[in-house]
Amino acid sequence: MPEPEPFVKKWKAAKGPRYNRRVDAFLAAEARQALEALSALSPRKKLFGILLGHTRGHRFIVEKIFPSPETMSLSPRNILRIDELFAGKAVGFYASGEIAPLKAKLRQPAAAGRLLLAVRQAKRGPVIKAYGIDFDGRFRFLPLPLTIEETGP
Repeated sequence: MPEPEPFVKKWKAAKGPRYNRRVDAFLAAEARQALEALSALSPRKKLFGILLGHTRGHRFIVEKIFPSPETMSLSPRNILRIDELFAGKAVGFYASGEIAPLKAKLRQPAAAGRLLLAVRQAKRGPVIKAYGIDFDGRFRFLPLPLTIEETGP
């Protein structure tokens, strides 16, 4: 039997969750502007919505956002219905404020493999962190690198 490639040995030796470490997220300028506008218009109000875009290879590409009522039910049926309504372009969710309750609601098969953007308001504008919703025997929210597209000069 041939010797495994070096990265395979390293992969097996790595501790922690077994996910593809090349996964990342890209936030298009239009989606970023919409998040910033929502944050600026109601800085104290909690934001919640759907991320629309697609995946390419190991990258989530967020092209637009769809604001949703904060009270929207995140039942498996609703998550799958949202994806159906947007023709499979619902790649994840975004939220501001305390995201621990949202994470608890997203610990379900219908949310696995999607993206969560946590938006926090700061003095210089919103700070955005990306998490991949992963399942490997239990649900995990894995931090992902996030590239944010800037607008032109």
